[in-house]
Amino acid sequence: MTIFNAFILGLVQGLTEFLPVSSSGHLAIFDRLLGINDSNVAFAVLLHLATLISVSFIYYRDILELVREFFGMIFDLFRGKFNIRSPYRKLLILLIVATIPAAVLGLLLNDWFDTFMANLLLVGCMLLLTCLLMFLVDRLPGGVKNEKASSGNKKATALDALFVGIAQAFALLPGLSRSGSTIVAGRIRKFDKNFAIRFSFLMSIPTILGAVLLEGYSAIKTGSFSVELLPAIVGFITAAAVGIVAIKFLIKLLNQKKFYYFGIYCAVAGIVSIVLHFI
Repeated sequence: MTIFNAFILGLVQGLTEFLPVSSSGHLAIFDRLLGINDSNVAFAVLLHLATLISVSFIYYRDILELVREFFGMIFDLFRGKFNIRSPYRKLLILLIVATIPAAVLGLLLNDWFDTFMANLLLVGCMLLLTCLLMFLVDRLPGGVKNEKASSGNKKATALDALFVGIAQAFALLPGLSRSGSTIVAGRIRKFDKNFAIRFSFLMSIPTILGAVLLEGYSAIKTGSFSVELLPAIVGFITAAAVGIVAIKFLIKLLNQKKFYYFGIYCAVAGIVSIVLHFI
């Protein structure tokens, strides 16, 4: 892989992992455009690690609190005094529930992902579906749910989290945006805007980590875990830096009701993908 290809793929991963346009769909398209016929699993692992750093950088305070509550919850279980006494513990439980559907489906479909990625017709159709979701999200009524009850707000429930988790599971299909699907699902379940996007990004952490473990295991098992040093560094830094910018941009855009911009883009990308399939 050339340094230029590594830069482009890092740029695409950093932007599309968090913007609601589907990272997997765009990587499939750019693999075809750049003539990369053999997927480099080790490089894909590095790109996922880079975007994991991006979301961790933005939400490090939340992550530290969630880790603290996780160990506190384990300690309470051993003492037989389990309770949900804090908003962060409630949030932790919601994230665990939301992660289950994607974890189960990911394990079941693990052997099919390469086939899905190679099918640009599927990618194109899923991008068009993402387009519809982006036009929908700006038209959904305001929500009042988050992880804590306060004046004018309601607590999100495990059922709400499961609904968002199922949306994330469907987004394992390349071309269907994970962030877009989960934000729309959260808004349908009456999450307030800030909680919908925060919940979406926080639940991306175990999903990305799971992808890293599955891809890493696959690479080690097949003896293909190798990558050129300089392209790896370029791709990694590019994906991490661009991912941070993308998250901040998306948070700002959600409050301006301009998600339809992504809908227009996904429509174009979907058509391009379908055309490439038949060329």
